[in-house]
Amino acid sequence: MKQSKREPGKYRISPTEHIANTPNPKFESSHIKVMGYNPAEISVNRGICYNSADARKIAEYLGLTDKKNYTSIHTHTGNWSTQDTTAQTEPSQGDLLSFFNEKKAEFLRIDQQNYKDGTISGFLLFKKKNKPTKYQLKQREILLEAQSNPDTDTAVREKLHKSVNLVKDKPSKYFADEYGLSYKFFPISPDNPINMKLREQYKKRGGGVFNYLKNLIHLKKEGLEGKVAVFVTSIFSFILALFFLSSNLTGDVISSLNQTSSNVIGLCLLLLGLVGAFMYFRKKK
Repeated sequence: MKQSKREPGKYRISPTEHIANTPNPKFESSHIKVMGYNPAEISVNRGICYNSADARKIAEYLGLTDKKNYTSIHTHTGNWSTQDTTAQTEPSQGDLLSFFNEKKAEFLRIDQQNYKDGTISGFLLFKKKNKPTKYQLKQREILLEAQSNPDTDTAVREKLHKSVNLVKDKPSKYFADEYGLSYKFFPISPDNPINMKLREQYKKRGGGVFNYLKNLIHLKKEGLEGKVAVFVTSIFSFILALFFLSSNLTGDVISSLNQTSSNVIGLCLLLLGLVGAFMYFRKKK
Protein backbone atom coordinates (compact mmCIF):
# COMPACT_ATOMS: atom_id res chain seq x y z
CA MET A 1 0.00 0.00 0.00
CA LYS A 2 1.39 3.39 -1.01
CA GLN A 3 1.40 5.40 2.16
CA SER A 4 4.13 7.48 3.75
CA LYS A 5 4.69 9.59 6.80
CA ARG A 6 5.14 13.32 6.38
CA GLU A 7 8.77 14.33 6.77
CA PRO A 8 10.22 17.85 7.15
CA GLY A 9 10.40 19.45 3.73
CA LYS A 10 8.62 16.52 2.07
CA TYR A 11 5.46 17.14 0.03
CA ARG A 12 2.30 15.84 1.69
CA ILE A 13 -0.80 14.94 -0.33
CA SER A 14 -4.04 16.40 1.01
CA PRO A 15 -7.20 14.23 1.10
CA THR A 16 -8.77 16.50 -1.55
CA GLU A 17 -5.83 16.05 -3.92
CA HIS A 18 -5.74 12.33 -3.19
CA ILE A 19 -9.42 11.94 -4.07
CA ALA A 20 -8.91 14.04 -7.19
CA ASN A 21 -6.20 11.61 -8.34
CA THR A 22 -8.42 8.55 -7.82
CA PRO A 23 -9.48 7.20 -11.25
CA ASN A 24 -13.10 6.88 -12.38
CA PRO A 25 -14.89 9.63 -10.39
CA LYS A 26 -18.18 8.22 -11.69
CA PHE A 27 -17.82 5.50 -9.05
CA GLU A 28 -17.76 6.21 -5.33
CA SER A 29 -14.54 5.43 -3.47
CA SER A 30 -13.33 4.89 0.11
CA HIS A 31 -10.15 6.26 1.68
CA ILE A 32 -8.34 6.48 5.02
CA LYS A 33 -6.25 9.26 6.56
CA VAL A 34 -4.15 9.52 9.72
CA MET A 35 -2.73 12.84 10.88
CA GLY A 36 0.84 13.21 9.68
CA TYR A 37 0.48 10.54 7.00
CA ASN A 38 -0.62 10.57 3.39
CA PRO A 39 -4.13 9.22 2.70
CA ALA A 40 -4.69 5.90 0.92
CA GLU A 41 -7.54 4.35 -1.04
CA ILE A 42 -9.17 1.36 0.68
CA SER A 43 -12.01 0.64 -1.77
CA VAL A 44 -12.92 -2.99 -2.32
CA ASN A 45 -16.15 -2.53 -4.25
CA ARG A 46 -16.95 0.63 -6.19
CA GLY A 47 -20.09 1.54 -8.10
CA ILE A 48 -22.64 4.24 -8.80
CA CYS A 49 -24.13 5.33 -5.45
CA TYR A 50 -22.30 2.67 -3.45
CA ASN A 51 -18.85 1.64 -2.29
CA SER A 52 -17.31 -0.33 0.53
CA ALA A 53 -13.99 -0.32 2.37
CA ASP A 54 -11.58 -3.23 2.75
CA ALA A 55 -10.95 -4.02 6.42
CA ARG A 56 -7.63 -5.64 5.53
CA LYS A 57 -6.44 -2.47 3.82
CA ILE A 58 -7.42 -0.45 6.90
CA ALA A 59 -5.42 -2.78 9.15
CA GLU A 60 -2.47 -2.69 6.76
CA TYR A 61 -2.51 1.11 6.64
CA LEU A 62 -2.74 1.51 10.42
CA GLY A 63 0.05 -1.04 10.83
CA LEU A 64 2.36 1.36 9.00
CA THR A 65 1.56 4.24 11.31
CA ASP A 66 2.10 4.98 14.98
CA LYS A 67 -1.47 6.24 15.39
CA LYS A 68 -4.60 4.53 16.68
CA ASN A 69 -7.41 6.75 15.38
CA TYR A 70 -8.09 7.74 11.81
CA THR A 71 -10.45 9.61 9.48
CA SER A 72 -12.77 7.50 7.34
CA ILE A 73 -13.32 9.17 3.95
CA HIS A 74 -15.57 8.34 1.02
CA THR A 75 -17.12 10.13 -1.93
CA HIS A 76 -20.69 10.78 -3.00
CA THR A 77 -20.77 11.30 -6.75
CA GLY A 78 -23.31 12.92 -9.02
CA ASN A 79 -23.83 15.33 -11.90
CA TRP A 80 -23.72 18.62 -10.05
CA SER A 81 -21.53 21.70 -10.27
CA THR A 82 -18.92 22.80 -7.75
CA GLN A 83 -21.35 25.56 -6.76
CA ASP A 84 -23.82 23.12 -5.19
CA THR A 85 -24.17 23.01 -1.42
CA THR A 86 -24.26 20.14 1.06
CA ALA A 87 -27.20 18.29 -0.53
CA GLN A 88 -25.24 15.22 -1.61
CA THR A 89 -22.82 14.95 1.31
CA GLU A 90 -25.44 13.82 3.82
CA PRO A 91 -24.64 10.37 5.24
CA SER A 92 -26.84 7.35 4.57
CA GLN A 93 -27.75 4.75 7.16
CA GLY A 94 -24.94 2.58 5.79
CA ASP A 95 -22.46 5.44 6.22
CA LEU A 96 -23.43 5.83 9.87
CA LEU A 97 -23.33 2.07 10.48
CA SER A 98 -19.82 1.83 9.08
CA PHE A 99 -18.68 4.85 11.07
CA PHE A 100 -19.93 3.47 14.38
CA ASN A 101 -18.67 -0.03 13.59
CA GLU A 102 -15.20 1.30 12.97
CA LYS A 103 -14.18 1.87 16.57
CA LYS A 104 -10.92 3.58 15.62
CA ALA A 105 -12.61 5.94 13.16
CA GLU A 106 -12.70 9.30 14.94
CA PHE A 107 -13.85 11.35 11.95
CA LEU A 108 -16.15 10.66 8.98
CA ARG A 109 -15.54 12.77 5.89
CA ILE A 110 -17.91 12.68 2.90
CA ASP A 111 -16.74 14.47 -0.25
CA GLN A 112 -19.16 15.69 -2.92
CA GLN A 113 -17.61 14.91 -6.31
CA ASN A 114 -18.81 15.54 -9.84
CA TYR A 115 -18.83 12.18 -11.64
CA LYS A 116 -17.95 13.72 -15.01
CA ASP A 117 -14.88 15.85 -14.44
CA GLY A 118 -14.07 14.78 -10.86
CA THR A 119 -14.28 18.29 -9.38
CA ILE A 120 -15.00 18.45 -5.65
CA SER A 121 -17.41 21.06 -4.32
CA GLY A 122 -16.77 20.42 -0.63
CA PHE A 123 -16.91 17.87 2.15
CA LEU A 124 -18.94 17.23 5.27
CA LEU A 125 -16.92 16.27 8.35
CA PHE A 126 -18.40 14.42 11.32
CA LYS A 127 -16.66 13.74 14.64
CA LYS A 128 -17.74 11.36 17.36
CA LYS A 129 -18.30 13.25 20.57
CA ASN A 130 -16.17 12.11 23.50
CA LYS A 131 -19.11 12.22 25.90
CA PRO A 132 -22.40 11.40 24.10
CA THR A 133 -25.56 11.33 26.19
CA LYS A 134 -27.22 8.08 27.29
CA TYR A 135 -29.94 8.66 24.72
CA GLN A 136 -27.40 9.11 21.93
CA LEU A 137 -25.53 5.95 22.95
CA LYS A 138 -28.82 4.06 22.92
CA GLN A 139 -29.62 5.33 19.42
CA ARG A 140 -26.21 4.13 18.23
CA GLU A 141 -26.92 0.70 19.69
CA ILE A 142 -30.30 0.55 17.92
CA LEU A 143 -28.64 1.46 14.65
CA LEU A 144 -25.96 -1.22 15.04
CA GLU A 145 -28.43 -3.90 16.15
CA ALA A 146 -30.52 -3.25 13.05
CA GLN A 147 -27.84 -4.94 10.92
CA SER A 148 -28.73 -8.42 12.18
CA ASN A 149 -32.50 -7.94 12.21
CA PRO A 150 -34.24 -7.25 8.86
CA ASP A 151 -37.44 -6.05 10.56
CA THR A 152 -35.58 -3.65 12.83
CA ASP A 153 -33.44 -2.54 9.93
CA THR A 154 -36.54 -1.58 7.94
CA ALA A 155 -37.99 0.29 10.92
CA VAL A 156 -34.74 2.20 11.44
CA ARG A 157 -34.58 3.13 7.76
CA GLU A 158 -38.17 4.40 7.85
CA LYS A 159 -37.42 6.42 10.97
CA LEU A 160 -34.35 7.96 9.35
CA HIS A 161 -36.23 8.86 6.18
CA LYS A 162 -39.16 10.35 8.08
CA SER A 163 -36.89 12.31 10.39
CA VAL A 164 -34.72 13.64 7.57
CA ASN A 165 -37.80 14.63 5.58
CA LEU A 166 -38.93 16.70 8.53
CA VAL A 167 -35.61 18.50 8.66
CA LYS A 168 -34.75 18.70 4.96
CA ASP A 169 -32.71 21.84 5.38
CA LYS A 170 -30.56 20.47 8.21
CA PRO A 171 -30.42 16.65 8.14
CA SER A 172 -26.83 16.77 9.42
CA LYS A 173 -28.07 18.46 12.58
CA TYR A 174 -30.55 15.64 13.08
CA PHE A 175 -27.83 13.00 12.79
CA ALA A 176 -25.56 14.99 15.11
CA ASP A 177 -28.23 15.42 17.79
CA GLU A 178 -29.50 11.85 17.48
CA TYR A 179 -26.16 10.01 17.56
CA GLY A 180 -23.80 12.31 19.43
CA LEU A 181 -21.80 13.87 16.61
CA SER A 182 -20.35 17.25 15.81
CA TYR A 183 -20.19 18.33 12.17
CA LYS A 184 -19.19 21.05 9.74
CA PHE A 185 -19.33 21.51 5.96
CA PHE A 186 -16.17 22.75 4.24
CA PRO A 187 -16.83 24.21 0.75
CA ILE A 188 -14.17 23.98 -1.93
CA SER A 189 -14.11 26.79 -4.47
CA PRO A 190 -14.58 26.02 -8.18
CA ASP A 191 -11.43 28.11 -8.65
CA ASN A 192 -9.42 25.88 -6.33
CA PRO A 193 -6.23 24.82 -8.20
CA ILE A 194 -7.19 21.15 -7.85
CA ASN A 195 -10.62 21.70 -9.40
CA MET A 196 -9.17 23.84 -12.18
CA LYS A 197 -6.65 21.11 -12.96
CA LEU A 198 -9.40 18.46 -13.01
CA ARG A 199 -11.52 20.50 -15.44
CA GLU A 200 -8.53 21.04 -17.70
CA GLN A 201 -7.72 17.33 -17.71
CA TYR A 202 -11.34 16.53 -18.52
CA LYS A 203 -11.26 18.92 -21.49
CA LYS A 204 -8.05 17.34 -22.78
CA ARG A 205 -9.57 13.87 -22.54
CA GLY A 206 -12.46 15.16 -24.61
CA GLY A 207 -15.18 13.77 -22.34
CA GLY A 208 -17.97 12.16 -24.30
CA VAL A 209 -18.84 8.54 -24.83
CA PHE A 210 -15.32 7.25 -25.51
CA ASN A 211 -14.09 8.58 -22.18
CA TYR A 212 -17.21 7.08 -20.60
CA LEU A 213 -16.29 3.65 -21.97
CA LYS A 214 -12.71 4.03 -20.79
CA ASN A 215 -13.79 4.94 -17.27
CA LEU A 216 -16.14 2.00 -17.07
CA ILE A 217 -13.78 -0.70 -18.29
CA HIS A 218 -10.79 0.36 -16.25
CA LEU A 219 -12.39 -0.61 -12.97
CA LYS A 220 -10.13 -2.81 -10.89
CA LYS A 221 -12.25 -4.90 -8.57
CA GLU A 222 -15.54 -3.10 -8.70
CA GLY A 223 -17.65 -6.00 -9.92
CA LEU A 224 -19.41 -6.54 -13.25
CA GLU A 225 -21.20 -3.21 -13.61
CA GLY A 226 -18.54 -1.61 -15.82
CA LYS A 227 -18.10 -4.69 -18.01
CA VAL A 228 -21.82 -5.09 -18.53
CA ALA A 229 -22.26 -1.41 -19.42
CA VAL A 230 -19.46 -1.59 -22.01
CA PHE A 231 -20.83 -4.85 -23.45
CA VAL A 232 -24.35 -3.44 -23.80
CA THR A 233 -23.05 -0.19 -25.30
CA SER A 234 -20.98 -2.13 -27.84
CA ILE A 235 -23.87 -4.35 -28.94
CA PHE A 236 -26.21 -1.36 -29.19
CA SER A 237 -23.64 0.54 -31.29
CA PHE A 238 -23.24 -2.41 -33.68
CA ILE A 239 -27.01 -2.64 -34.18
CA LEU A 240 -27.33 1.08 -34.88
CA ALA A 241 -24.33 0.95 -37.21
CA LEU A 242 -26.00 -1.75 -39.28
CA PHE A 243 -29.17 0.32 -39.32
CA PHE A 244 -27.44 3.36 -40.80
CA LEU A 245 -25.07 1.50 -43.13
CA SER A 246 -27.67 -0.72 -44.72
CA SER A 247 -29.93 1.18 -47.12
CA ASN A 248 -32.06 -1.94 -47.48
CA LEU A 249 -32.87 -1.89 -43.77
CA THR A 250 -33.39 1.82 -43.38
CA GLY A 251 -35.53 2.50 -46.41
CA ASP A 252 -37.40 5.76 -45.90
CA VAL A 253 -36.98 5.77 -42.13
CA ILE A 254 -34.03 8.12 -42.31
CA SER A 255 -34.91 9.75 -45.60
CA SER A 256 -34.04 13.15 -44.12
CA LEU A 257 -30.37 12.08 -44.20
CA ASN A 258 -28.45 11.72 -47.44
CA GLN A 259 -26.40 8.58 -48.11
CA THR A 260 -23.11 10.22 -47.13
CA SER A 261 -24.38 11.42 -43.76
CA SER A 262 -25.93 8.04 -43.07
CA ASN A 263 -22.65 6.28 -43.85
CA VAL A 264 -20.65 8.65 -41.64
CA ILE A 265 -22.98 8.08 -38.68
CA GLY A 266 -22.90 4.33 -39.30
CA LEU A 267 -19.09 4.26 -39.43
CA CYS A 268 -18.84 6.27 -36.19
CA LEU A 269 -21.19 3.87 -34.43
CA LEU A 270 -19.29 0.89 -35.83
CA LEU A 271 -16.01 2.34 -34.56
CA LEU A 272 -17.57 2.92 -31.15
CA GLY A 273 -18.76 -0.68 -31.05
CA LEU A 274 -15.33 -1.98 -32.04
CA VAL A 275 -13.58 0.13 -29.40
CA GLY A 276 -16.00 -1.06 -26.73
CA ALA A 277 -15.61 -4.70 -27.79
CA PHE A 278 -11.82 -4.40 -27.77
CA MET A 279 -11.78 -2.87 -24.28
CA TYR A 280 -14.27 -5.43 -22.97
CA PHE A 281 -12.38 -8.52 -24.20
CA ARG A 282 -9.00 -7.06 -23.25
CA LYS A 283 -10.26 -6.65 -19.68
CA LYS A 284 -11.49 -10.25 -19.58
CA LYS A 285 -8.01 -11.66 -20.23
